Amino acid sequence: MNEIANSSKNLRWMIVAIALLTVAGCNAPAEKETAKRPNILIIMSDNQSAIHVGVYGDSTVRTPQMDSIAGEGVRFTNAFCNSPSCTPSRAGYLTGQDIWRLKEGANLWSILPTEYPLYTDLLEASGYEVGFQGKGWGPGSFEANGRKHNPAGNPYKSFEEFLQLKKKDAPWTYWISSLHPHRPYEVEQWRKSRY
Repeated sequence: MNEIANSSKNLRWMIVAIALLTVAGCNAPAEKETAKRPNILIIMSDNQSAIHVGVYGDSTVRTPQMDSIAGEGVRFTNAFCNSPSCTPSRAGYLTGQDIWRLKEGANLWSILPTEYPLYTDLLEASGYEVGFQGKGWGPGSFEANGRKHNPAGNPYKSFEEFLQLKKKDAPWTYWISSLHPHRPYEVEQWRKSRY
């Protein structure tokens, strides 16, 4: 009899415990709070090594605005360009693939294969505003694969214009790609441009 009484008592405690857990679960928020998604600003230039930027230790080339932005965010300290050429290096960046996997996308004046997803497309599909100014993906033909805009994003005249026109409170990624200091070089250009 004692065994039956103890079993009955244990069963009651289990029912009480399950009921308490169920009630506690009902009081939990219906949806998890999602962390704020980061904004992503990419700054790149042509024919310039990272060692020639102040934030990476160059004391000759002055880049105070870039240094300030980098001080407030995350910067790449162990990333390398796997191609010394415009189109393939940007294709590798957009797809996350080595250039030897990109078929015709590993050449200048080519097309970017559509079999690899682009980080810009993935972010845009998840609600990010995506834009660029300057040199996006290329040189090449993004239209040849049916794209409506450059794989780097939607083109804007300036970062300010992008910020004004984007949806309020939407996370964003923006690609600023200067054509400088790409060849051809002019004598004393660095002084005129205040680089």
